[in-house]
Amino acid sequence: MKKQKYYLAAGVLACSAISGLAMPLANTFAEGDLDGGSHDVTVGEVDEPIYSVDIEWNDMVFDWKYNAETNEYNFESPKQCVGFIYSGETPAPNMFSDNTCSSLVSDPVVGNMYYSKEHVNDRVGVFDESENGRIKAQVSFVSEPKYSWIVGTVGQYIKTIDGEDYSFEEYDNGILPVNGDRAGAPAHYGHLKLVKNVGPNNPVNAEEGPITQGEKIGTVTITIEPDLN
Repeated sequence: MKKQKYYLAAGVLACSAISGLAMPLANTFAEGDLDGGSHDVTVGEVDEPIYSVDIEWNDMVFDWKYNAETNEYNFESPKQCVGFIYSGETPAPNMFSDNTCSSLVSDPVVGNMYYSKEHVNDRVGVFDESENGRIKAQVSFVSEPKYSWIVGTVGQYIKTIDGEDYSFEEYDNGILPVNGDRAGAPAHYGHLKLVKNVGPNNPVNAEEGPITQGEKIGTVTITIEPDLN
């Protein structure tokens, strides 16, 4: 008897559950608009791009220097001794303790002290201060007719493995990447390097005439446009 009563109760519960599910569903499908509906989609706030940049030039003066190792002359950007406050413990490569950049630091340094490093004067910086958008900066160089055998490339100096020297890495198509920051503004930095055009497109086989101090070698131009990629 107990077993029969148990199964009966279970059967009643099962029937009640099925009935309870079926009835609300039937009522729901019987009410409301069965044809669906529509709603307008409209424009809200519109961000307008405001493009703004700040350009910082080095002096772009190149010296005609003799290299004893290669026995040839080339244009080189002169180095400038620039002071800075250093708070580390281990001296950075090519860090000097004087304001003439003549005494290299090799011993542990004292934090928050004045030191100096050599910087070349061939750098340009483009600082993107745009709102609701970003810019793309491209650098190009065109030589004067007298210096048509000179080619200008744009890139960055990379420390060698031993940290004592630098190699030059050219940027693709002269486009400056974002490789810094200034007061929250993305900074695009690049260095101009002047080299001899020794390839098949060289219009002359050697330098024409003497190299004269103060002469114009060429013009470096920065082109700014919205970066929509």
